[in-house]
Amino acid sequence: MSLFRNLATATGIIGTLLTAYQAQKAAADIMKANAFSSENIRAGRVGALFITTLFIGGLADALIKRTFT
Repeated sequence: MSLFRNLATATGIIGTLLTAYQAQKAAADIMKANAFSSENIRAGRVGALFITTLFIGGLADALIKRTFT
């Protein structure tokens, strides 16, 4: 793999993790404001983290593959 593809992959991973963290934090804040229990908030954070990571990670991977092929 080329240097630029490696850099794009690293940037995509970092961007995915940051976006997933922000999404699960926003979901937890909304759930706290609506008086959900701590177990439901934890489940919501895990769900938001999983779904966001899959979605954003898939988009980043597809974009990197399309750019470098």
